[in-house]
Amino acid sequence: MPERERIADLRREGASLRAIGRTLGRSASTVGRELDARSSADGRYRPHEAQRAWAASRARPKATKLATPGRLRTDAQDKPNLRWSPPQIAAVLVDDFPGDEAMRVSHETIYQAFYVQACGGLKPEVAAALRTGRTRREPHRPPGQRTPRFVDEMVMISDRPTEVEDRAVPGIGKETRSWARAASPRCADPADRVPAGAPAGAADLGPGL
Repeated sequence: MPERERIADLRREGASLRAIGRTLGRSASTVGRELDARSSADGRYRPHEAQRAWAASRARPKATKLATPGRLRTDAQDKPNLRWSPPQIAAVLVDDFPGDEAMRVSHETIYQAFYVQACGGLKPEVAAALRTGRTRREPHRPPGQRTPRFVDEMVMISDRPTEVEDRAVPGIGKETRSWARAASPRCADPADRVPAGAPAGAADLGPGL
């Protein structure tokens, strides 16, 4: 609320969107969207009305489009009788009413109206008229036919052999270090590291030499 009051004050003083944004620490586009969305019909920005409108838009739960009686609900309710699927219903509404945003509904909203009758708003018998004839959603593939996330079976780190955990067997892990040295000359065992300026062959003379 304080930010909206500040926007109204600065707007009355004739401040630009960029100036308001710098004052509030927000981008000019954010300020512009707020003014466009919350200004009244006469073009004036009233912060208290804007705050109430914002609070109302945040209210949950919201009724779905198909929960309210009207032309959209009637059309969506008639289409399943033609054995159409929800995506087909959503697409044909766009074709039938190209310039009417009120006649837009996503196929997911239609699915929810069919399968969650308590909040969806469509009659239960409409679900039985769907092209699939089902009254609830089902996965496209049985569990045994679904593509696994990983090709190889995952091995948890807790399942490592004991000899790897306590390094009881000499040489375990050395293959990894050898591969790393081959991949990058910067990777080397501590025994292989020779200080800059040391004489040639110093690494073979033993520690401290």
